[in-house]
Amino acid sequence: MSETPQRSKRWLRLCGWAGAAWLLGYFVVPAFFPMPEGLARQDAFAPGTTYTDREGLPLRRLLADGDLRIDEPAALEEIPQSLVDATLAAEDSRFFSHGGVDFLGLVRAVRDAIWHREFVSGASTVTQQLVKISSPSRARNLTTKVIEVFTARKVEMSWDKDDILTAYLNRLPYGNQLTGCRAAARGYFDKPLGDLSLAESAFLAGLPNKPTRFNPYHNFDGARDRQQYILGRMRTEGWITEAEYEAAMSEPLRLVAGGPRGEFEAPHLIELVRRDEQRTGIVRARTTIDLPLQRFVEGAIDAQLAALDAQIGRRLVTQAAVVVIENRSGEVLALAGSRGFLDSPAGQINGTWTPRSPGSALKPFTYLLALERGQSPGSVLGDVPVEYPTPTGAYRPVNYDRSFHGPVTIRFALANSLNVPAVRTLEAMGGPAPLH
Repeated sequence: MSETPQRSKRWLRLCGWAGAAWLLGYFVVPAFFPMPEGLARQDAFAPGTTYTDREGLPLRRLLADGDLRIDEPAALEEIPQSLVDATLAAEDSRFFSHGGVDFLGLVRAVRDAIWHREFVSGASTVTQQLVKISSPSRARNLTTKVIEVFTARKVEMSWDKDDILTAYLNRLPYGNQLTGCRAAARGYFDKPLGDLSLAESAFLAGLPNKPTRFNPYHNFDGARDRQQYILGRMRTEGWITEAEYEAAMSEPLRLVAGGPRGEFEAPHLIELVRRDEQRTGIVRARTTIDLPLQRFVEGAIDAQLAALDAQIGRRLVTQAAVVVIENRSGEVLALAGSRGFLDSPAGQINGTWTPRSPGSALKPFTYLLALERGQSPGSVLGDVPVEYPTPTGAYRPVNYDRSFHGPVTIRFALANSLNVPAVRTLEAMGGPAPLH
């Protein structure tokens, strides 16, 4: 009988120490952890620059570290409740009940990490995910998970739930270079954030889990399955009715054709502007780009290259570049340095800016000089072999097809981009100097 009180005291002492350790870890230790750099301020989306066209239409928004942003951050009251509920159903249905850490899920994740010697399950709450998004360079290991837990508690102790949720929804990666819920609504559905339907909200809420895997332009069925799972979770939680569930399940989804628009306009020009951008803080930089003309030019490049591919039967012409300049003012109205900026490394080469040999681009100016000096389009030139002495040996110009056509008119020579008549004309006009 005497052992029972002693055993009870030991258990009470053990429980007391455990309770003190829990209080220390839950309330005291997190207070000494710094806020993630990306969350140092609740409005920590600055410094950044919003680039617009000549009429103020957005082209691109960038943070100081270069991360892509499309739209201004959305206040919580601007975000439809359907998107809030769908996101919580997908990621953290107990968000408003816990203090930033799901302990049951955390124990499960630690158990799996020990068993598999790596983290194979998440157990991350919205707050923990917000910490992870704000510190993306950290490795996935047990130490990182512990730091993430204490930092999440720090955030919960510093911000209220609405602030955390707002920051989270504005920072989520939705794939296809879309960051934040406003950008996702505009990029995928070409809609203001507040106009999203329940079905569209659930669809967007499923993308951040694995943006590449659920990319709707490559795996629409997978993204749709994820949407239907989330709608089921919302029904189970009692956040939507059976009728709302059925209506959302049957609603067709109409994505922006060909991929998101509006999030990455005039990329080659923006890269040129960024090269000289020295300003700090939130600014709005207006460019001279005419956005409708810019889109027309990009579409024309795609269409012309596709037509050439079909006509020739193989891709002899792989790229094109266009720049449209208002001659009187010198303003650049449209600039497309190549096609498919995001499709391949070659698409990021700016053909309007990259130094290269002028080649046949000089021929029109050569013949224009001849016309100004009395020649006519019907003037005859000799497309025959010719040789010019140079310090390094004889120079013998040839045409691209290695053939000669005999007497030809200026009109024919220019239309067929013949090299030999152009060289003869340049020599007759006094050499390259008059072209300068």
